[in-house]
Amino acid sequence: MAHILRRYVIWFSNILDVSKRKSVIPRELANQDVEEAVAYYLTEGSDKAALGFITALENAYAHISQFPATGSLRYSHELDLPNLRFWPLGRYPQLVFLH
Repeated sequence: MAHILRRYVIWFSNILDVSKRKSVIPRELANQDVEEAVAYYLTEGSDKAALGFITALENAYAHISQFPATGSLRYSHELDLPNLRFWPLGRYPQLVFLH
């Protein structure tokens, strides 16, 4: 799992160097959620699912950094939190929330 998380951190620091993109800075709780999700996929015996999850997360962060106003406001209205958006991770049940 440490190898997968290192890969994530290295990739994440690389996307922040792109000049036209906004920085995506996950909160500590979001990082913990990522670690727990990766650990879950690994414990279920699926390295492929864990790597797929990391790839989906990387793609979501890349999209969000390029298009920061992207995502649905559905939970913003339901939770009365202005400008709270979310972006789905494709075939994975987790959502990336951005504010």
